[in-house]
Amino acid sequence: MKRIVIITVAVLLALSGTQAFAKSEQMGNAEVDASLVWASAPASGFDSTIGLCIGGGTMVDKDIQARVDLTFLTWSESFFGADLDYSRTPITVSGRYYVPMEQNDLKVFVQGGLELSFDKVEVGNFFFPGEKTSESDVRLGITPGAGLDFAIAPQLSIVADVRWHIITDSYFTLQAGVAYHF
Repeated sequence: MKRIVIITVAVLLALSGTQAFAKSEQMGNAEVDASLVWASAPASGFDSTIGLCIGGGTMVDKDIQARVDLTFLTWSESFFGADLDYSRTPITVSGRYYVPMEQNDLKVFVQGGLELSFDKVEVGNFFFPGEKTSESDVRLGITPGAGLDFAIAPQLSIVADVRWHIITDSYFTLQAGVAYHF
């Protein structure tokens, strides 16, 4: 967990440095957001799950946002009496392109990014209940997606997007949440 926090802080600091290169009319155009996430099964035998995503971004050009997202997902199943927990904590560094539109309160975007996923699988021991074996791995993937950002107040918007996580045990996510712009 400490490693995830350090990486997230480093990336956010790097992204905030890109703000200096933005056009003057874009200065201060940043956001933080939080979303509920529905995620499809990453492997056969699992059901979908609900998780949480927190993220933030800053405009680096008129229609381009650099951003970082941190998502928390856990799938649980029972196979032949043994419990299996699969947790995935991806950090996604991406770029978002807002499609130019006449309407200011609705923004449509496409995005793409690199995902660094911290995965952990825990398997309960069938013969010794309460005992678990675990394995952790770090995986790299890509994450294309698209979504909407609908302004409900000068500094608040509702965001929704869909992403395809192309990685070992690929999966889809649907996200909906609230963004605060500053």
